[in-house]
Amino acid sequence: MVGLQLLKHTCNVSDEKVVATWVENPYWHHFCGEPYFRHDLPIDPSLMTGFRKRIGEAGCEFILGLTLNAGFATQTVAQSSLAVVNVDTTVQDKAVTFPTDARLLHKARLALLSLAQRQGIALRQSYARIGKMAFVRSQRYAHARQINRAAAQTRKLRTNLGRIIRDIERKMLIDGQTPSRITKLMQVAHHTLVATLNVGAVSTMI
Repeated sequence: MVGLQLLKHTCNVSDEKVVATWVENPYWHHFCGEPYFRHDLPIDPSLMTGFRKRIGEAGCEFILGLTLNAGFATQTVAQSSLAVVNVDTTVQDKAVTFPTDARLLHKARLALLSLAQRQGIALRQSYARIGKMAFVRSQRYAHARQINRAAAQTRKLRTNLGRIIRDIERKMLIDGQTPSRITKLMQVAHHTLVATLNVGAVSTMI
């Protein structure tokens, strides 16, 4: 029963699955202490639930402790192995978005607006509502495979970002002060503007 519980949690399968796989796997027979190969089910799968309820959380931790002690005794597990936990997130869902031109332009405009507000730079226009609507429409058109309409909304985002960049540059020249954070962000915004312009030009030619 203890061996089946360990196999269940190691393979992350149900009670029915671990019992059915046990019948087909001779290595699992040996792991659970069977001297001979068996062709019948070792137990009814429902008994595993009752066993876990009887031993409780403390019993599960006790079984895990015995497993670690056995590993230390046979020198298959070292103390240093327990100091670091390696987590494989290959198949885990991740919040990763593809850096499309419209998304880059939209994020660059928001970053410039936020930093200008913190630095006390009053802009002529923020394009908050117009820019957001253009970004949303570009995503919808791209999802619907309406490439020309999506490209038109992307051009609007590029125009809005260029106007904000030039407005901030004029205000910085008037004030005579250029904080390093604004300078760095302006360089990134310029690079985004030029990069998306080049990509748009190439795609139009194609």
